[in-house]
Amino acid sequence: MLSSEVTIIGVGGIGSWTAEQVMRLGCPCLVCYDDDEVLIHNMENQNYVFGDVSRPRRRVPKVQALLRRLLQIKAWHTQVGRTVDIVMRNKRATADDVFRGIVVVCVDTIEGRRDIFSACCGSPAIPLYIEAGAAENLGTVRVLVPSELEHVHVYEELLRTYQSGGPAPCVCPYMGGLFASVISSFVVRFEEGWRPLHLTETRIDFRNGPVVTTEEIRL
Repeated sequence: MLSSEVTIIGVGGIGSWTAEQVMRLGCPCLVCYDDDEVLIHNMENQNYVFGDVSRPRRRVPKVQALLRRLLQIKAWHTQVGRTVDIVMRNKRATADDVFRGIVVVCVDTIEGRRDIFSACCGSPAIPLYIEAGAAENLGTVRVLVPSELEHVHVYEELLRTYQSGGPAPCVCPYMGGLFASVISSFVVRFEEGWRPLHLTETRIDFRNGPVVTTEEIRL
């Protein structure tokens, strides 16, 4: 059972799988942001089923479809005496939002990442910030403390190097589960007392793999 609130921003190819994994770990409050709907092509790589798909007169927000799945897991936690809350926000997260707890960013635009980080940077209410993204068969998971000056400088430099199309969570069908496992492992390590001394970057290479490597990035 986790003790930290977890916020997942973007519940597509990475975030939808991560939300289920974190919910199974039993965080006291899981908050999800997304303003998109479930479309038929989401079946290939996202954690939704055919019954979730929007139709001409029936729009199904991703957060609504995901909630149905998460409530089943919550029922199990309740059965064994655990209290977990789920908050779904059918909106795009912006620089004006206030976040708390562990923040996991899985949005598909560089501008969105910059806006979210500007809202989190320097906040003592956010002990851990995780960004995940993929392009073709390559992916990265970056973990930092947004109130640590060195972490902020390194991450802001990485943001500056992103191209307009940059790494985004458009994963292949077999990648989402591994991303969720990597992200969840960092959440669990944090709960066990681990704190990143420097920004930590995990690279996931599916070209001949999967091959997963982790290293610290310093100034």
